[in-house]
Amino acid sequence: MRSLPVIVVALLVGILGTILVLGFVGVVPIFGSRPNPAVTAGPGQILVPVSVTSVSAYTPVDREHLFNPRTMSVMQFAVDPDKLGVEPITDARDIIGRVLRRPKSAFTVFTEDDFLPKGTRAGISGAIPPGKRAIVVSADKISGVQGLLQGDRFDLLLSLPTGTRTSTVSNAVVSGNDLTAAAASGTVLVVNNGQVISGVTEREEEFFAPSGIIGTPHEKTKTIREISLAVDPDEVVMLTKALASNRELVAVVRSGRPDATESDVDIRIPQARNIVIDEGPAAPAAAPVHVIEEIRGTTRTNTVVSPSR
Repeated sequence: MRSLPVIVVALLVGILGTILVLGFVGVVPIFGSRPNPAVTAGPGQILVPVSVTSVSAYTPVDREHLFNPRTMSVMQFAVDPDKLGVEPITDARDIIGRVLRRPKSAFTVFTEDDFLPKGTRAGISGAIPPGKRAIVVSADKISGVQGLLQGDRFDLLLSLPTGTRTSTVSNAVVSGNDLTAAAASGTVLVVNNGQVISGVTEREEEFFAPSGIIGTPHEKTKTIREISLAVDPDEVVMLTKALASNRELVAVVRSGRPDATESDVDIRIPQARNIVIDEGPAAPAAAPVHVIEEIRGTTRTNTVVSPSR
């Protein structure tokens, strides 16, 4: 029964702490205080809703993102529209449920340009430009993707080994190229005007690997670095083959300036739709060997013998 006073004290402390927290955020009045009144607009000002937390790209804005517990209503700022430089959305009903085009920081106003078109699905599928397909690839297999951000545009080039056989090489930029153009340049265009949907992300993946003398499986982890890209539908197969070929893929970033012209961004080399990588004749198979393991007490001896013996 000695623990009863301790339990009572703990309960009282918990109740008092809860009341203080609720009073701090304005949910319940304490010590004669009152919940914070709603913000009012002064002369020449308008009220605009803002988010109380940061919101990730491709996420729908919901009521919790806008709710202010101190006023028990939507968080609003009184601003001078002439000083904003943008046209803010003033009605929270035009924000809730909309999917963000890019990440949104807390306590910033919303504009129509912050959102994807109405009716867009949340998640990566809503970020895919019309006519494109999304593919998630290993960032370690493509040089130059580190540091690329959402919306950046790029071309992917594949280095060709000597003796590469190409079939059905086409080029949307320069007409009249033949198969010898790819061989002469040593490079083909795998992705033309691709777009980054999501920059490089990292995740941990668990796997089992043998270790020790007898190869007992042990659980290990490795870091997986991935990037989400939007490419043309007929480039998906080619990109998959290029990644599987273990040849060097290089990302060439396009200009992001609004005054960039087509001559600034086009790469005038053949674009491959199908490549068969020919490494030449296969190396002869290694001769099989046999290993005899001899165990005497704590001593192990391995002896290699040829199959003819």
